[in-house]
Amino acid sequence: MNSSTPSQGSGTVLTFNEVRGGGGLIVDCAADPYDLRPAQAGILERVQEVSARLRGRQPLVVLMGERHMMPAVKMLQTMVLDHLAKAAPSQVACGIEYPHDGLGVLMSRCGFSVASSSYPVLKHQDGDGQRGLMVSLAALTLPDAPVTHDTLLDYCRRQGLSTRFTDAAQTEDGVLLNSADPLTADVMVRCAPGVPEDKIPVASNVGMALRNVAIVQNVMTHIQDTGASLYVQHCGVDHIYGHRGDHCAYEHSLTSLFAQAGVMTVPVFTGGDADIAAIPLAASVAFDNSVIITNLSESNFRAGDPGEADFIRALGQHSGVDFNVFEKASLDHKTLIQVLRQAGPQWLASLRI
Repeated sequence: MNSSTPSQGSGTVLTFNEVRGGGGLIVDCAADPYDLRPAQAGILERVQEVSARLRGRQPLVVLMGERHMMPAVKMLQTMVLDHLAKAAPSQVACGIEYPHDGLGVLMSRCGFSVASSSYPVLKHQDGDGQRGLMVSLAALTLPDAPVTHDTLLDYCRRQGLSTRFTDAAQTEDGVLLNSADPLTADVMVRCAPGVPEDKIPVASNVGMALRNVAIVQNVMTHIQDTGASLYVQHCGVDHIYGHRGDHCAYEHSLTSLFAQAGVMTVPVFTGGDADIAAIPLAASVAFDNSVIITNLSESNFRAGDPGEADFIRALGQHSGVDFNVFEKASLDHKTLIQVLRQAGPQWLASLRI
C-alpha cells in the first residue's frame, strides 16, 4: 500500500441485484425492523457455509460492519457472538474497533499515573482483554450509542470472552493517528512512506487504510495467542469494503487485507440502495462470502439522548432475547468503579518495564 488512492473505476455503481448475482446473501428485515433474528440466522448460515470450505486449522473472521449510532447492529453482534460462543466456547474471540492501547489511555484518564511507555506492557498483561473491558465500562462514554456499546462490551465481560481492542492508536483528541505508539508508527513507516507521521487524520482515506492494517495485525496476533478458530471483529461499515465517495479503495479494506493474508472472512454489511452504491466496484469479488442486511431499524442515538436503553429492550422483545442492558450509574457500573479503584494500583505495581 502507498499513500495514493487507486482509481474507483467508472461511474457505474453497484445495486442489490449485482450483489445477489455475485453470491451475496441479502437479508431483508422489512417485515419487522426490530427483529434481529432473520439477520442473525443469515449470518450464522453463511458462517456455516464458509466454514465448510476452510482448510485445516484456518481461522474464519466475521466482519460485523455497523453504523456506530444505530443500536440494532450492535445488538445483532451480541446475538451472533452468543450463539457462536455457546456452540464452541473455547474457539471464539472478539475484536473491538477501539485503539489497541486503550487500557493504558483509559487508566490515565481515570487518574492513575501511567506513562505512555507502559501502555504496551499493560496491553500484554491483559491477554484476554478483561481489564480493558472493565476500564472501558467504568470510565468511557462513547459519543455514538454509548449504552448499546457498553451493553456489547458488558456481554463480553460477563461471558469471559477473550476480547481485545484492535484499532491503531490515536492522539488524545481522537483526530490523528498517534505516531508515538510503536505498533502504529511501524504501520505508518511500512505502509505510508513519505506521509508525515504526525499529520494523518484518523478518518482520512490514508488513515482508514492504515487503521485497517493495524486491525488485521492485531486480530492475527489475537488469533495466534488464543488459538481461536472463529473471530468476530466489530467495526464501522466503511471498514468492510471501503467507500467510493470517501475514496477508500477496496484493496485497503479489511475484507481485502484479510484475503491478502490468506484468511477467509464473512463480511456483514448493513444499509440500503445508497449504501450499496457507495461500495467500490472491486469489492464484488468478495460477495460470495458476504451477508448484506437491509431494512433493519435505523433508529440512532448519541450520548445524552433519552430512550436508548428502552430501545435496546424493545429490540430484545421483538427478537426473543432478554438483553442485559448496561447503564452508567447503575449498581453494576458502581461496582466496576470500586473494583477498578482496588485493582488498578495492583496492575500498575506488577509492571515490568
